[in-house]
Amino acid sequence: MSDVLRVLLVEDDPGQVELTQRRLAKVVVPQFVVEHAGTLAAATMQLSDSNFDVILLDLGLPDSHGIDTLRSIHSQSPHLPIVVVTSQDDESIALETLEQGAQHYLIKTAVTSELLVRSIEYAIGRQRISAENKRLFSEVQTANQQLREKNANLARVYQTAQQFVDNVSHDFRTPLTVIKEFSSIMREGLAGQVNSQQQEFLDTISDRVDDLAMMVDDMLDASKLEAGMLCCWRREASLGEIVNQVQRTLQRKAALKNIPIEVEIPANVPAVFCDSEKICRVLINLAVNAIKFSPEGKPVRIWGRYDTDHAEIQVGVTDQGPGISPENQARLFQRFHQLEETILENSQGFGLGLAIARELVQLNLGELNVKSQLGQGSTFFFTLSPAEPRQLIAKHLWRLEQLSASSNQLCSLVVRSRRNGEFGTEASTVIDEFLQHMVRNNDLVLTINQRVWLALVRCPPNELDELVNRLQTNWQQQSRACPAGQLPDLYFEKGPAYALTEQLAGLTEQLMDQYQQLQQVQNCCTKVLLVDDDRDIVRGLAVRLKADGYEISSAHDGVSGFEAAMRIRPDAMILDMRMPGMNGMEVMSQMSQHPETRNIPVIVLSASLRDQQPALDKGARYFLDKPCDPRTLLAALHTVAAPSTN
Repeated sequence: MSDVLRVLLVEDDPGQVELTQRRLAKVVVPQFVVEHAGTLAAATMQLSDSNFDVILLDLGLPDSHGIDTLRSIHSQSPHLPIVVVTSQDDESIALETLEQGAQHYLIKTAVTSELLVRSIEYAIGRQRISAENKRLFSEVQTANQQLREKNANLARVYQTAQQFVDNVSHDFRTPLTVIKEFSSIMREGLAGQVNSQQQEFLDTISDRVDDLAMMVDDMLDASKLEAGMLCCWRREASLGEIVNQVQRTLQRKAALKNIPIEVEIPANVPAVFCDSEKICRVLINLAVNAIKFSPEGKPVRIWGRYDTDHAEIQVGVTDQGPGISPENQARLFQRFHQLEETILENSQGFGLGLAIARELVQLNLGELNVKSQLGQGSTFFFTLSPAEPRQLIAKHLWRLEQLSASSNQLCSLVVRSRRNGEFGTEASTVIDEFLQHMVRNNDLVLTINQRVWLALVRCPPNELDELVNRLQTNWQQQSRACPAGQLPDLYFEKGPAYALTEQLAGLTEQLMDQYQQLQQVQNCCTKVLLVDDDRDIVRGLAVRLKADGYEISSAHDGVSGFEAAMRIRPDAMILDMRMPGMNGMEVMSQMSQHPETRNIPVIVLSASLRDQQPALDKGARYFLDKPCDPRTLLAALHTVAAPSTN
């Protein structure tokens, strides 16, 4: 702060002017230079001609009176701090002056030299902080606008790329579908009898169409993986059922070379956590390669087992083909690489298959490897994680550790559904698929129960808001476009952020603690106490909250509201501020003095914004002005309410 402060004293009482000048003259540092204006007109002229650091303003002037005086001065010099010095000891006027831009409100009879100097310094400092905040806020708004424009451009590029991939997929697959369908019609004799040789030729056509379709899938998946556009819906699945889905296709291909397909999946293999469709793709790719390189009559074995030492499921395909040299094994999973030497002429395609297969396995928290010796066949095998939370979290953290990324923070996001809606129990499946497709492939979504999910997202906490906004927007669009009925509302709660620099074992335990805490909440049903003297408001809120699964109690004045809080110990309280007898502030004061009630989260409802800061200072978790938006109220409840343990 400057050693010399210029003060404009706007006061029409000569005695008060002299008293103020004497008080400020006593101060050595800072030195006050005081100029005087006895009317609003004179003050306006001086403000236009000179630079001041602060204004001392009386509200009662010969040519202006009351709050209008402050408005006039503030509108002319909004950058200058104003200290109102008046004889009007009125709390409502004091609040209004502060709302209209004054930094301080002093009563003349209570002013001392120390109080006056301290108020001036405080007003100048606060005004400078306010101006700096406005400048920073303006810069943030500008940066946000630039970021929004960049994001909009990226969204357009993403949409264009996605549309291109969809078009290519359609243009490739449409003729393949026609070829496959008509060859199938001929093979089944629907267009007339076919002899054995024609049947053999048609089987070959169908087999080659499948090969071409697989190559198309490889090319498209390669593009999607590089663009980060390949969706992955990981969930609990049976390994036996996954193998059954591909077995018929593989047996038909193997029959062309008279190769038996043997399947060994023990019944005690636990459920896996994966995208079944992508694991089917991997199995088909590995088995087709095994069939391609196996001698006629030699079996191809598909097997699975649970590795108890590493707590993971191993899945493999073993053949009795020529084997692969160590040199080729080192390059086997590179894109556009095919086997060399004597088997090159039998290898068809672009060489994308194994590279894509490895990336698909990695998306499912596993690894793909090979064991082979020349002349002794090959075994391609990959790992999957059991559908057990601790193992999934540990595998996910291990995978993140292998990836290079700009952020070393892991944010948690809790997603809750309001109710099952018209979809019934199927809603949880719809929500799970939506969440899995909306997060990035390197994020993890865990299902707590049919109404609660935990998403682990690698990003700084300030970027989580962008994901939440995207989830909310896309879910609303999906709900509006849903022809089968209303989808449930989703609520998003930002949880703790974790540092990925910690030891993985310790971090796994922290995340498991959060998972288990959420697991204890089987639904969103909690006890809510409504306290409002307007019975219609209580009745309306009770109907809405009961429909959302809450257990409702009510009280219609502050005294009975506090007594109810002591008696039932609700998980949350919705409290009106303006009630006869004991008002909302007094209720919160009483609650803070008792261990039974001091930790009950309170959501305050009030028709006056003046209640906001006092209520929050008193400990209210949220302040909502009447009439409040129901969705906002429900979101606030979902955030603060937890099941009672009493």
